[in-house]
Amino acid sequence: MFWINRTNQPDEYGLREACHRTDQSRGVAGRTKLAPRSVTPAARLEASIALLEAIEATPTRPADAVANDFFRERRFIGSGDRRAVSERVWRVLRARRRLTWWVPKPTPRLLVAASLLTEGWTLAGVAESFSGDRFAPAGLERNEYNALRRIEGQTIDHAEMPDAVRLELPDWLYPHLMTQYGDDLAAEMMALREPAPLDLRVNILKGTRDQARAALAEEGWEAQPTPLSPWGLRIDGRRPVTAGAAFQSGLVEIQDEGSQLVAALTDARPGMRVVDWCAGAGGKTLALAAMMENRGQIVACDVSASRLEGAVRRLRRAGVTNVERHLV
Repeated sequence: MFWINRTNQPDEYGLREACHRTDQSRGVAGRTKLAPRSVTPAARLEASIALLEAIEATPTRPADAVANDFFRERRFIGSGDRRAVSERVWRVLRARRRLTWWVPKPTPRLLVAASLLTEGWTLAGVAESFSGDRFAPAGLERNEYNALRRIEGQTIDHAEMPDAVRLELPDWLYPHLMTQYGDDLAAEMMALREPAPLDLRVNILKGTRDQARAALAEEGWEAQPTPLSPWGLRIDGRRPVTAGAAFQSGLVEIQDEGSQLVAALTDARPGMRVVDWCAGAGGKTLALAAMMENRGQIVACDVSASRLEGAVRRLRRAGVTNVERHLV
């Protein structure tokens, strides 16, 4: 894997300089195999810590929006490394309450280190990666090392955890959800702890679901129809579909199936006048426009001017022309 820095930005995490090639013998005399170029794990850990710090510094912003800005400002990071860094961060965020139970005074450094230990790393291995060498996280301090000793050799779940911690819920919310779901609450919350698939909505202004599946297949992504949305396609895991022609041409948009169903339930039709009171960056607005065949009028309203401005490019890419925006 190769990286090209077209922005002349400093390589602050060493994700370019840390690239290296390793000749690995395959046991055949006179023959070696050149391994793919990749960054050192320590450099990925340092970038993961930096991204967690950025997310914690802006608690009112969605984590994915912070991550998008983070990687946009660091275009030297290759796609494989972006995926590794983001997966580490999402893993930490999905398990934050349980990790914090193990490490009561969490910092991004401790959360990343604790997540490694719950996956089978040894504390010695973590300390080796937190070496303080160039591009690696700074060495573990004595108090950090002592805090992490508690979790070494343990799984992330523990019998003494309160139910709210085990289910990754705020203490105040747990009794309300328990009242609603009862014995089913654990199963519901554990399902939410699983990594989400990548859901796409086919823009029926530009093509059919079958055409979109074929276009994605040409890019190497196998997509299956979603079980409920008539426009949805699902891809396992996080994939860089935004770089492909299907997305760039406006044939597909990233949108969770639940949001697609919200739009479908409005039963918006061509010629109607529809108001989207919480338009944000325009995801459901785009779905409504497609349902209305670009006819009629949609008034997209939101309290955030920046989010409404962010919808402009999406509307153009999708070929939507029947939307006006209002800041409320």
